[in-house]
Amino acid sequence: MLLKLGIRKRLGGEKGQSLVELAFALPLLAIILLGAIDFGRVFYAYITIINASREGARYGSSNPTDTTGIKDQVIAEATGTVTIDPNRITVTCDPSPCGEDSDSITVRVEADFDIIVAAPFLPWGNTILLRTHTTMPVFIFTG
Repeated sequence: MLLKLGIRKRLGGEKGQSLVELAFALPLLAIILLGAIDFGRVFYAYITIINASREGARYGSSNPTDTTGIKDQVIAEATGTVTIDPNRITVTCDPSPCGEDSDSITVRVEADFDIIVAAPFLPWGNTILLRTHTTMPVFIFTG
């Protein structure tokens, strides 16, 4: 009988230990989970930026002198996911200037992405610069 009381008393004290361990582990696990969600958001935004620059280069390969149209294509492709400033879209051709004699066109796109969860833990703040470029040959169809 005494042996059973001693075991029961010792097991009853371990309930509080489990609660303390949970209190230490739960915030760490929540930060890891929310950081993974932020990483997924950044990756999705980066893929969107890549597709937007590709779409702009695709349009520019047949219209190399229409810089405004190229920028409009880039912005339209990224609408709803990432906000792209038209001043951060660069269109260059090789050889310059862009026209019928150009061999290739390059569209560079930059955008800032705001991080929600991991911002207090990052040394550079809550903004990440996403940057990409796409180069395509220029094809001008004359009919």
